[in-house]
Amino acid sequence: MRVPRLKLRRGDTLIEVVFALAILATLLTVITTSAISSWRVSRQAGERTQASAIAQNQAEVLRAYWAGTDWTTFSSTPAFSSDFYMDPSGGGSPDKWLPKTPAPGADGLYKITITKPTNTQINIVGGPPVTTTTLSFKITVTWKSIGLTATNNVDQTVELGKRE
Repeated sequence: MRVPRLKLRRGDTLIEVVFALAILATLLTVITTSAISSWRVSRQAGERTQASAIAQNQAEVLRAYWAGTDWTTFSSTPAFSSDFYMDPSGGGSPDKWLPKTPAPGADGLYKITITKPTNTQINIVGGPPVTTTTLSFKITVTWKSIGLTATNNVDQTVELGKRE
């Protein structure tokens, strides 16, 4: 038995090639878009991780500075009159870090700001109002992702204990 041959009309192959190229172009566009999006999300996650590490480092250094300093020295440091950051100007160990103002950009990308402690009034029933310093610092690390206009930030609150 003989198999019948299909008769192709002129132009059928060209139409098939055009459809195949259109499908291929669509697939390549989808793959490229998802790869770029994945890369951007990965980069932003890396930036956020680095900013969190900077904030954690600042918190640990601030705690170490608090532990090794008496209240008079701690509260009279000029940087505490405004926002500040902890600077390793005296060396790498935490007891050598000092509060500095204004906050610079770290590595040209991240800006570190520690919000100064605020004074609060405590009203005791039957007694005079007492003003105390709340030792709660807010560490903010801000940065702009490359190619984006939005500013990102990571916040961390540091509570320092009271001294007797």
